[in-house]
Amino acid sequence: MCEKLQGRVRGAREETAMKKKLFFRPGEAEPLRMTGKAPRGWGIVVSPDGVGSEGLSFGMQDVDVGSSIPYHVHDKEEEILFFWRGQGKCVVEGEEFEITPGSTAYFPIGVWHGIVNTGDEPLRLTWCFSPPGYEKEFRRMSETGEDHEAPPPEKAI
Repeated sequence: MCEKLQGRVRGAREETAMKKKLFFRPGEAEPLRMTGKAPRGWGIVVSPDGVGSEGLSFGMQDVDVGSSIPYHVHDKEEEILFFWRGQGKCVVEGEEFEITPGSTAYFPIGVWHGIVNTGDEPLRLTWCFSPPGYEKEFRRMSETGEDHEAPPPEKAI
């Protein structure tokens, strides 16, 4: 690539970086809360709506004691969860895994999964979706109180 074009590309990247928030301190996430049968809270940190991300969305979640993330599937997004605190159970396509601090779960598109907090403190995790978009579902659930759609009978756990 010629030097002139490289300079323009570098300049465009620097200009884009200057317009976007690139570092976040505790408490700077977009806070969301869902009450009802499976209470939990989210914090959206990186999203297209928030910082203009194009390839992913990222945030955190607390699953209350005795609560869960109901068994569900993503038709468009891959998901990664990293568990920071608490104890729980992760069910992936009917197989159970113990959640302890430091555990990571990866869910490709079309893989059924759910989480149950089995401990005595909130289960804290960070999540990442690619492509972005599922964070809109978190906003919807916090506004309406309606959870993920129930799985079909053959996928129910």
